[in-house]
Amino acid sequence: MMLGPLFFGISGIISSVLQAYHRFLMYAIPPIFYNLAIIFGILVLVPAWGEAGLAIGVLLGSLLQVVVQLPIFFKLGGRPKLIFNIKDPGLRKVVSVSVPRVAALSFNQVTNLILIAVASLLASGSIAVFKFSANLIYFPIGIFGVSYALAIFPKLSESVARKKGEEFFSGLSFGIRNILFWSLPIAFLFIVLRAHIVRVILGAGAFDWNDTRLVAASLATLSAMIVFEGLNTLLIRAFYALEKTWEPLVANISASIASVVSAIILLGLFVRFPEWLHDLSRVLRVGDIAETQVLAVAIAFSLGSVLNFFLLSAKLRKTAEGAFGIAARESVRPLARIVIASALAGAASYLTLLPFPALLPTNTFLGIFAQGVTAGLAGFAVYFVALYILRAEEFMSLLQSFREHLYSP
Repeated sequence: MMLGPLFFGISGIISSVLQAYHRFLMYAIPPIFYNLAIIFGILVLVPAWGEAGLAIGVLLGSLLQVVVQLPIFFKLGGRPKLIFNIKDPGLRKVVSVSVPRVAALSFNQVTNLILIAVASLLASGSIAVFKFSANLIYFPIGIFGVSYALAIFPKLSESVARKKGEEFFSGLSFGIRNILFWSLPIAFLFIVLRAHIVRVILGAGAFDWNDTRLVAASLATLSAMIVFEGLNTLLIRAFYALEKTWEPLVANISASIASVVSAIILLGLFVRFPEWLHDLSRVLRVGDIAETQVLAVAIAFSLGSVLNFFLLSAKLRKTAEGAFGIAARESVRPLARIVIASALAGAASYLTLLPFPALLPTNTFLGIFAQGVTAGLAGFAVYFVALYILRAEEFMSLLQSFREHLYSP
């Protein structure tokens, strides 16, 4: 499997070329082949070759990530050449801008390891609670935050290359509004439907109802990250478009330190003032569970994400205004509309849950699934209706695009 990182690296370079040419569909396809190859290894190769079959499946998947991109890469005029020249100015530039990014990713991993180490000092199962809830949070972040950031990054880079400041700020504002458009209501729905989400995805085997509730409580405290981590992904790429890679690293390190320090401080406060932890646990409906200190780790993780956003946004505004010589224009009205509609969506979803225990058994998979889906759909229905009434620009643009594609000849 050690060959895998080589193929991933080559795939990443080709993907960057495809993104520069706005070929995002082909960028999204390789991970699908990677996962299909792993599934093939599990179902076909493992029965024949044992554990080695799984490793071969993983390696095959990493190779396919390269192969499936080559046709469109060649069509665009790409021709790989093996050149080794340390003095090449392009190589020097790539190294200079990539070192901070590598450092940031490494520091993120170190921070996660420290938080996991802190969780390991708590009750048995605390690490699993923290990791399960974090994994669930990063699913919507990847869909809405990362995807929008990847799509907008080439446009931001083009604006910088052409020295079009207003175009840069307009593209950045478009990305921020659209990430908020999707991530904010999802964050509200994650809070309301947290137990349903955890029970449907994880609730099987030895994973009992108390496990579900504790992971759900941790999920609720991490829900703010759906919004802020999605925005952070876009802001970091805005820095990269400006070729300023050290600034986000400084913000990232500051936020990571804040997360670790906050976790330690919160745990100390909960030990000194156990009634605070009990009150928090009651609000999250886990007050009858004895060991809930892991919530301090989840809260600290969220606080780091929020702090990172404010540090990045403040520094990005100053950096971009200095680069273009113009001031950024901001309006709180679009954000206010999305916040109001998202709050109404959460309220509608919660009210939809209330009559369900009398209608369907909620102690079965189908009952929980039906309850969660119905409440989620009701929340989104109210969200879109509210946006339509408020004449939110993002929703009206989405509606117009849908009409054009539906009725176009």
